[in-house]
Amino acid sequence: MKLEIENDNIIELKSLFQEQKKAFEKDMYPSYKSRVEKLQALKSMIKKYRSKIEEALNADCGSRCH
Repeated sequence: MKLEIENDNIIELKSLFQEQKKAFEKDMYPSYKSRVEKLQALKSMIKKYRSKIEEALNADCGSRCH
């Protein structure tokens, strides 16, 4: 059972990596404006999900990482 879950996780990670690779190949050299927009979107997501990110870090590290 555990081995099955680990294999499923590996398959999922490989699939996600392939999606990221395709996205990068599609737009290898984004414009400055595009990069700024994506960074602003990332900043908004980090603010929106800050507590969930902190919870995940606490679960992984045992306490808040600094």
